[in-house]
Amino acid sequence: MAASNGPLKSLSFDIKLQDDQNTKLNHKEITKSYSFASRSHNDLHQYDDDHQQPNSHTDDQPDSDQELTLDQLSQEIHHFIVSLSNVEDQSQQPLQIPNAVAEFLKKLESKIGEYEENSVAFGGNGDADSSFIAAVTRLSSLMEALGAFESHAIAVLNEGSAVLHHAMVFLEEEIRRLLEESSAPESSNNPDNSHSNSSSKNHHHQPEAEGDFCLLPERKSESESGTTTVTLPTFSSEYLSNIGLICEAMIAGGYQVECCNVFVIARRHAFDDELKRQGFDKFSADDVQKMNWETLEGEIATWIRVFKHCSSHLLPGERNFYNSVLADDQSAAAELFSDLSSAVVAIFVNFAEAVAMTKRSTEKLFKFLDMYETLMQSIDGDDSIYSEKELRSELSFAASRLGEAAVSIFCMLENSIKSDTAKTPVPSGAVHPLTRYTMNYLKYACEYKDTLEQVFRQHLKTEQPEDYEVVGSNGGGERKGESNEKQSPFAAQLTLVMDLLDANLEAKSRLYKDPSLRYIFMMNNGRYMLQKVKGSPEIHQVLGDNWCRKRSSDVRQCHKGYQRETWTKVLQCLKHEGLQVNGKVYKPTLKERFKNFNQLFEEIHKTQSTWVVSDEQLQSELRVSISAVMIPAYRSFVARSGQVFTPGRQTQKYIKYQPEDIEGVIEEFLEQIKMENNPRKSSFKDQPDPLPEKSPVLNKSTSFSTHKGSVENHSTPDNDASTVNGEMDEASRKIDALIDVISSVRDKSDLPTIPEYVETFTNMVGSQIDRYIRQEAPLKFGQDLKQDTTLINMVTLLSRLNNLLDQISPDEKVSPSLSITAPVVQRAMAFMEKELRILLQEGSEETKKSEEEETKYPGVNQDTIENVRRIVDAMISGGYHKDCSHAYTSLRKDAFKEAMKHHQGFDDISYDDVQKMQWETLEGHIADWVKVTKHAARVLLPGENNLCVSVFFPDHPSIGETIITNLTKPVVTPLLNLAEAVSLTKKSAERLFKLLDMYEALTDLMAALDTSKCSNSCISELKSDMLVTRRRLRETIIGIFDDLENSIKSDAARSPVPGGGVHPLTRYTINYLGYACDFRETLQHIFFIYQNKVDEDETAKPNVNSSDQSSASDQSESESAVPKKYADFAAELIKIMNLLDDNLEAKSKLYKDPSLRYIFLMNNGRYVLQKIKESSEILEVMGDDFRRKRSSELRGYHKSYQRETWSRVLQCLNQEGLQVNGKVQKTLVKERLKSFNQMLDEIHKTQSAWVVSDKQLQSELRVSISAVMIPAYRSFVARFGQCFGSRKQADKYIKYQPEDIESSIEALFDGNGQNLSMARRRLSFPH
Repeated sequence: MAASNGPLKSLSFDIKLQDDQNTKLNHKEITKSYSFASRSHNDLHQYDDDHQQPNSHTDDQPDSDQELTLDQLSQEIHHFIVSLSNVEDQSQQPLQIPNAVAEFLKKLESKIGEYEENSVAFGGNGDADSSFIAAVTRLSSLMEALGAFESHAIAVLNEGSAVLHHAMVFLEEEIRRLLEESSAPESSNNPDNSHSNSSSKNHHHQPEAEGDFCLLPERKSESESGTTTVTLPTFSSEYLSNIGLICEAMIAGGYQVECCNVFVIARRHAFDDELKRQGFDKFSADDVQKMNWETLEGEIATWIRVFKHCSSHLLPGERNFYNSVLADDQSAAAELFSDLSSAVVAIFVNFAEAVAMTKRSTEKLFKFLDMYETLMQSIDGDDSIYSEKELRSELSFAASRLGEAAVSIFCMLENSIKSDTAKTPVPSGAVHPLTRYTMNYLKYACEYKDTLEQVFRQHLKTEQPEDYEVVGSNGGGERKGESNEKQSPFAAQLTLVMDLLDANLEAKSRLYKDPSLRYIFMMNNGRYMLQKVKGSPEIHQVLGDNWCRKRSSDVRQCHKGYQRETWTKVLQCLKHEGLQVNGKVYKPTLKERFKNFNQLFEEIHKTQSTWVVSDEQLQSELRVSISAVMIPAYRSFVARSGQVFTPGRQTQKYIKYQPEDIEGVIEEFLEQIKMENNPRKSSFKDQPDPLPEKSPVLNKSTSFSTHKGSVENHSTPDNDASTVNGEMDEASRKIDALIDVISSVRDKSDLPTIPEYVETFTNMVGSQIDRYIRQEAPLKFGQDLKQDTTLINMVTLLSRLNNLLDQISPDEKVSPSLSITAPVVQRAMAFMEKELRILLQEGSEETKKSEEEETKYPGVNQDTIENVRRIVDAMISGGYHKDCSHAYTSLRKDAFKEAMKHHQGFDDISYDDVQKMQWETLEGHIADWVKVTKHAARVLLPGENNLCVSVFFPDHPSIGETIITNLTKPVVTPLLNLAEAVSLTKKSAERLFKLLDMYEALTDLMAALDTSKCSNSCISELKSDMLVTRRRLRETIIGIFDDLENSIKSDAARSPVPGGGVHPLTRYTINYLGYACDFRETLQHIFFIYQNKVDEDETAKPNVNSSDQSSASDQSESESAVPKKYADFAAELIKIMNLLDDNLEAKSKLYKDPSLRYIFLMNNGRYVLQKIKESSEILEVMGDDFRRKRSSELRGYHKSYQRETWSRVLQCLNQEGLQVNGKVQKTLVKERLKSFNQMLDEIHKTQSAWVVSDKQLQSELRVSISAVMIPAYRSFVARFGQCFGSRKQADKYIKYQPEDIESSIEALFDGNGQNLSMARRRLSFPH
């Protein structure tokens, strides 16, 4: 069994354990070494070959007729050992060796052979196994006892040592097998299976393997009445017993180091597998830095879960396991557990420290605190598994790094509040997003109050603000107006954040021009903050009651300020002073007071009904306070002054509202609900019914007057519809003819009298408009095309006639008719404008749906476009082109803004703000800008352009051109301003890709302008600005590539990468270039312009194909085969790659070992080559020839490595000169083999610690080494192996079989640093 196993693998963390334990064992005077690799049978065979003396002990005792068992022989050996202990003078008396010793050794050797040949399975018979282990232990005692009689018992010592060594090799393999098989499911024939399976189901955490568990009691907690158990690793009780027996035997035999090594390696591998099964992977610091936050957040959650499970279950189980199987050597158990726990803790600590070094951002705070709490809980517990000072120090350091990062992140909140300088006020004075974000963030942060208090005490480096210093004689720390107790660092920081938020909100309130709205804004935000603090016990505990009282006082002051600013002037109108003159009410003053009151009240309602107070309690308080001062004052004023007016029209004109109306309107304030158009009328006693006059509305929907003039309503019964249509057609023909007559008149004196049917036609038009306004079926615009067409034709005719009459006026023939037509035309145009707005608003609603349904913007169907076009024609024909243009432009601007907002619109940021921004913030703004710009260029601008063309072209092209210009320029200009500001920011490598996104987005925007119907001057101006911005972006991008070249040149680190691995500079550079190649067409365009020094407007397209015009003609012969499509960009990449090659060549010289230099160059070269192969983008730019050149360079490094490393080894296997006159020169053969063994051991020891991370390259190297080494070694051994006269000599010089060499080659480049001597196989050369 021992001979069939492969080389024993060790881990780097085993070295410390082995060194410490060797030191402990050096005091034992045992004539054995403690490494299996150095144990051999040489001593025994040397004695047999040289002395050949008879066994003097065989005559002392007669042969027994009955063969004794192993147990009986062991008992005999025990008596012999006891007798030896009674010998006083060990050097003088001759030693008599009983025959039982030889029989015992023979029987034990035979038993080992049975186990190895699998005729008897170890672990299958508990009694037999115990007997065997006891015999081995007895043999160990015998060897120790005979050591005192070395001069008299040399032969027995040699033979016994060989048998003991054989036994220990077997036991080592058995303990390795037991440990490795422990994770596999138990077989069904295990007698303990049923019991263990049933018992394990109730365990809290059931491992994947369903084998038996051995439960050991842990100490009882004072707070628990029951016994807590910790599950050991998945060993059955039988396995546990066998492992304990073997450990006891190996330690008794002086093989403690080998026993511990097997434990360390097997349990470490098992632990790694368990961590993977739990979902936790080991990540390097670079991997963690490259993770996006969503991925890292998931890994942190896994880390927390697995670390807790490891601390509470896995490591306690391991410790109990070691204490159980090494019960007689607790120091070894403690050392083993210390080694394993250190390695496991290093994995968790490395991840925690890598997380702490990631880029700081506010959303990471809570995960950092979770990790901090997890680490501190593992350290602070009374029963913590991490009791060693070194482990606790590592965990504390990692927690400290996380705590420091948490403090830094929390303090970043200050900067984010300070830097929030948005110049756009929140609509309606609502709660600002900054307030919501900050308060919710602080609320969640205060759930970690105790933890934050701890980390702030430990890590806050800045001094507390001055107003937190100890003041006064009372010795207490006092904040102005608050408690006399000095605040904790976290409480001080929290208060500072709240003060900064207050200052920021105060500044934002000044953005509102209306002082009343400023107070509404401050009240909304102040109440929101107060409610959040009161609703969270944690944050309330930190800030205290004094803060809440002060905040409530601030809100009340804002409340008073709002009432003072808003209602003082209204109440002035309701004062009784100054109304009476000589004891009588002066009506003109009273009328003026009511008129002013109505005007002020309606204006306040119109304005403040759109304002928002989201907190219902604050909303109610405001309404109650307003009503408390307004209703009594108004009721008293109306009661005293209302009877002065004549009941009827005069009363209704001035006293427009009853007190109940005022109260109802106040209830609508501050919730964005408009006042109804028809408030309740006054109802004084004995007042006659009011005249049927429409009440004035508080909010008008159009910009036109609704004055009806003197036109009477013209109603026609529905059953006479056909007659009416006939009359309208006839009247329209008459008006059309009249227009022709009037148009042909050259002299006013020849102007005919305006016929009476003009008034009839005008009344028809007015009547139709009224029916449309009342939406009498079927007269609803857009539902009946024929009726709509009739109305528009009539309005067009009437407006044409009205324009003609207006041109002739003043004239007594014209003026009477003009006074009739003008008001109706005005009403018609007001109606048309209203319908135009309705149609365009419906189009905007369709646009909103189109965002979800992916309907093409602007989402206006063809029927709606046709209706809009006909209304536009009518309004322009009627001379209302300005009103038409204004209505269309304003509605489409609103739709455009809504679409931009839906697609993550960006803020209009000033140049100075852009320059001051941190890159993380600016990066987000750029991403929004790119989305908005591309959406505007590809969807919004073309959509608006097409809609405008459909409506205004070809009949009104000049108006359409003006409208498109007015729509396009306000959209494009802010986009260009931000792009220009970004192009002038500081250059850095990480900004390249965002700048390229902007460059491509500007390409789309330029293409949209090329198809736009804007005015030529507008397009010329915008494209000129765009070209300047793109030129600046190009200069910045070129500068970034120059900086990359300089950074490669200046990277002169003097520390080589351990093991010859891939250098971080290689990874960074090739990955950076790989991402850059995603923009290969854009970068080719940029470098073509840069290399050829041409202007952008001279190139045909942004993605210039440089196959016809390229600056890469001066490339060297080796680089001329790059694809011409990307010649200019490829030339830049080749330049960077050459700089990288030069840098790596210089770094390779840092390695003293020439072989390691070539490994380093191969690793980096293969990494570059694989990236090129994996990235179709890089390959498309660089071409196959470049890839082939790289492959050729790698082959050259490969050959150089073989030459430097293996040529000298092969010289040892050179068979020339080993024979003289046909006889083998043994001395030369021995010297060659000795040199070979020494060099192979050294190479294996060194190069197994080297790293070749690419599996294909690793395989190629091993295959190429085996191809030259194995045949040469096999031939050498086959030819000269027979020249040794004994197995002893063969063991000494031919240490390895060819299979061993092959196995050792397979272990190269793993980075494990294995010891080749552990892989030695038994030799079987004939004597």
